[in-house]
Amino acid sequence: MGDKMKRLLYFLVLAIAGVFPAYSQTYYFVDSENGNDNNSGTPGNKPWKTIAKVNEQTFSAGDRVMFRRGRVWVGEQLKVHNVPGTDPSPVTYGAFPQTEEPLPVITTITVHQHTWTNEGGNIWKAVNPPAYHPERMLVDDTELLRANKKEELDGVNFFWLYDGESNADLYLYSLTDPSAKEISYSNGLAPVSIENSSGIVFTNLNIQGGWTCAHVKNTCSYIHFIGVTIGKYARNGVYITSDTGPGADHVHIKNSTFDAVFDFDYSMAGVYDGSARRGSADAVFIAQIKNCEIDSNTFKNWGHASIHINGNPGSEDSVKTSHMTIHDNLLSSPDISSGGGLVVSDAFSVEVYNNRILNTSAPSQLSGYNNHIHHNIFDGTKASPFTLNAGIEVNSNAHTEVKSNVYEHNLILNSAGPGILISTAGKNAILSNTFRNNILYNCGTASATKGLGIKINNNTDKCEITKNVFTNNLVYNETVINTIDFQGTQTTIIGFNELTGTAEHQIENNILAKPLFVDEENGDYHLNQGSACVNMGITPKAEIDYEGNTIPFAATKPDIGLYESEYTTSVKSLFMPGDILVYPNPAKSIINISGPHGFVPERISLFNIKNEEVPINQIKRGFLDVSPVPTGMYFLQILSAGEMYTKRVVKIE
Repeated sequence: MGDKMKRLLYFLVLAIAGVFPAYSQTYYFVDSENGNDNNSGTPGNKPWKTIAKVNEQTFSAGDRVMFRRGRVWVGEQLKVHNVPGTDPSPVTYGAFPQTEEPLPVITTITVHQHTWTNEGGNIWKAVNPPAYHPERMLVDDTELLRANKKEELDGVNFFWLYDGESNADLYLYSLTDPSAKEISYSNGLAPVSIENSSGIVFTNLNIQGGWTCAHVKNTCSYIHFIGVTIGKYARNGVYITSDTGPGADHVHIKNSTFDAVFDFDYSMAGVYDGSARRGSADAVFIAQIKNCEIDSNTFKNWGHASIHINGNPGSEDSVKTSHMTIHDNLLSSPDISSGGGLVVSDAFSVEVYNNRILNTSAPSQLSGYNNHIHHNIFDGTKASPFTLNAGIEVNSNAHTEVKSNVYEHNLILNSAGPGILISTAGKNAILSNTFRNNILYNCGTASATKGLGIKINNNTDKCEITKNVFTNNLVYNETVINTIDFQGTQTTIIGFNELTGTAEHQIENNILAKPLFVDEENGDYHLNQGSACVNMGITPKAEIDYEGNTIPFAATKPDIGLYESEYTTSVKSLFMPGDILVYPNPAKSIINISGPHGFVPERISLFNIKNEEVPINQIKRGFLDVSPVPTGMYFLQILSAGEMYTKRVVKIE
């Protein structure tokens, strides 16, 4: 067993069982109710009381600082500065005893006293506002939704405003003088601050409040968050930055719950700059880091992104976020108006796999360069009040070219916008990226997006889209045939394949067929033997599938989608195109469509040479009346048993 695997197993045991290794040096205990800072803090019922006392201490590698379960520390910041742990012998901040009692809470949400003046219309202004943005506010222990401009303060949806752009004014909507109310918000501090430290483990803690719950700053290494609960009443969860050098190295975030506890509907605000952010932003924000792993966590209701990876503003040479893995996480935002997706920009050598991104109200924006996005489920990306969200959006909104990324074996379904959107938002080129072996199923659910699976925007002076590869993807919508928008023209999969070479793109072997999952209703996306995805993939970069099976199995070819099957043959089509008969052809009025036994034309559409759908009258199944159709050449598209067949027909007078 390798050293890395041994460390992972150790930390997993640590998080689940609370068992600490024999090489630990000293245990220190903290109890906010029964402790005393004059105590030694060591075993024997002599715990310290405050976090301030913890901050005064000098710890050594292997030490353990244990906070009493069921206790709360309010308004204090845990400072982990210049603490010299090591990876094999970390300094651990955890919980005692090993029971099922609630986790110890560290929060910077405190009660604040203000003097108020009545501005009229039940709007009150604080005479003594804070010098920092409160981010989130509770009045009489109930969180209220903030306004982003004064005109929103209505006492129905929006109740308070911090106008940081003028005089840092604080406004509150109240029917009576707010002086009699208990008003709580963060004291402006991050509850946990980590700086210039190494070999640190946080486990079994509940961290709340602040502009971020935990700030990892400057030169830090081997920082672990394992089995923690983070995010209540906070703007951000874990925030990793550096202003003095290369930033953090080796950060591991595992088995933790990032819940913003933020479930407001603010769709009535409409669309304008800043309307989408109301106090909850990013669960994990990373601006400069190397060698980070984020796995097996749950993220819920974050107002911008669940995970936001941002390299560093500047040129490609200055990007400082790289060599990351993001896997086996659950990301969702079921209760808010905008947010919750996954963002990767200005970063390279990032591998994103086996994640489930469910019911987010923002797209997953996956750009950067030399990144590998595979075997993820993007399900039910919702339309927000601010945009029609794609499952995956690739844009150049950051500071580097978006190039050499591989997107493969992902399942993208039920998105309000296109399954994959290649957007010209930004100024840098999007080139030499590969999209292969993906399933895009019933995407474009919003009427404005018309069932689109893939949308590729027009090249602009600011953003060129060129030399990308789209191959061996399955794109299917149960109600729409034209599932592709290529630079403003909607077309079918067949038409999409024929566009290969345009803008130097390689487009081939993409198919239209129902994927035939084993149990779609209950989320079993394994393939039935009759699926057109079986053995129809192209050799991927990924070596294993969503379940850890080798790609491909022996005697098979790669499948399209999440899972490899052991079916040795593919049943791509029940009928060969030549088996389908269309006659007479040319035709004046009635066209008959027939095929072998078992052939049933489920849906028939007619398109002119401009790829515009032409209304037709289907007299009965398999018989069309084209007499009203003008003379010319057309294409019939016939759907049968999940397969699409195209036949050329000529209408004459």
